Amino acid sequence: SILTNSMDDSLCIIKDLSSMAPTHYLRDSDFRTRKALSSSCFNPSAEYAAAGGVDGGVYIWNTADEKLEKVLRSHTSPVTGVSWSSTGNHLASCDYNGFVVMWK
Repeated sequence: SILTNSMDDSLCIIKDLSSMAPTHYLRDSDFRTRKALSSSCFNPSAEYAAAGGVDGGVYIWNTADEKLEKVLRSHTSPVTGVSWSSTGNHLASCDYNGFVVMWK
């Protein structure tokens, strides 16, 4: 599967790589990703997707039901990167100002 950030403030999940057609969309009314520097990623099992928002939030969706599970807040500038640990127990995020947070 491929996870993409879209300029329409959604994440798209593409499961069929031959057609490259999105199969799921992850959205929330508060989530904005209109910055070219934003990233998203699956946890190792692809059960969850995380993405940084321009509001400094780290948004985490359940990919099976496409529902936002939580928003982590500590950043004061747009979140530009997110990455899960290999076990999926930790999530790192960084923002435009270079601040890095490790979440448990």
